[in-house]
Amino acid sequence: LLVLTEGAELLGYVFAKVQPEFGEGFIEYVAVPERARSKGLGRRLVSAALRWMFSWDEVKVTHLVVRAENKAAVRLYRGLGYQVLHVMRAARRPWPGPGAIER
Repeated sequence: LLVLTEGAELLGYVFAKVQPEFGEGFIEYVAVPERARSKGLGRRLVSAALRWMFSWDEVKVTHLVVRAENKAAVRLYRGLGYQVLHVMRAARRPWPGPGAIER
C-alpha cells in the first residue's frame, strides 16, 4: 500500500502486490479523491507502484483491471504503457435484503 499525503490530508493511495513465483505484479486499487484529481497524483501513485513491482527481479509483467467507462483511468493507464488485453462483462443485481434468499 502506497499512500500520498499532504500534511494530514490523504490525497490518494495505490494497493499493489507481486507474485514473484509467477513473475507478475498486480495493481489492485487506485484511489484519488475527486477534489485532488487532474493534478497528476494518480500517475505518481501508479508510477511508484510500478517501480516497486519491477524492483523484484522475478517480476516481468504487471496487470490491472479498470472499468472501461472510467475514461480518465483508462487514459492514465494507456499513458503508462498498459494495453487492453480483455474486455470483461459483468452484471449487477441489487441486494434483495435479508430473508429474500432461499436456503
